[in-house]
Amino acid sequence: HGKNHLLTNGLKVIAAEYGAIGVWFTMFHNTNDVMQVGTNTTVATSFSMSALVSPLASSSSITYPNSVSIPLTPTNPSGTTYYQSTIQAIWNAGTLGSNTLGEFGLFAGNTNYSVPPVNNVLITRIASADGTFSSFSINPNFPLIIDYVVQASYV
Repeated sequence: HGKNHLLTNGLKVIAAEYGAIGVWFTMFHNTNDVMQVGTNTTVATSFSMSALVSPLASSSSITYPNSVSIPLTPTNPSGTTYYQSTIQAIWNAGTLGSNTLGEFGLFAGNTNYSVPPVNNVLITRIASADGTFSSFSINPNFPLIIDYVVQASYV
């Protein structure tokens, strides 16, 4: 587990859509633009960020995952007081080249239950510059798989 920076836009999304934990999880729409990766390794996360510093792109277009899996209903593991959902993004072998992975972000819709969400805002950023993980070179011979576990509980 590393540091997770919930950004200003993330707080706005939660404030607009948080009625119940199950509803909060619905803001992660099951489309490939829910997660992005980037190469920056030097800029620390600030709460006002609205985009990754250096998103991986091809021909000036963001390189989104080839597939995304998001359970529609969060689970409540037995004996716990929280709900969790795992968002999995997969970039096929060769999709990202042999770039450095230094940051990734989770995006969500902010349309007060509209389906599908029309706005995609950066709600959280995980960055090597924050000391959360060590940046690494992506091996283009293998897929890159990121599992992002979201947990929420009532207080």
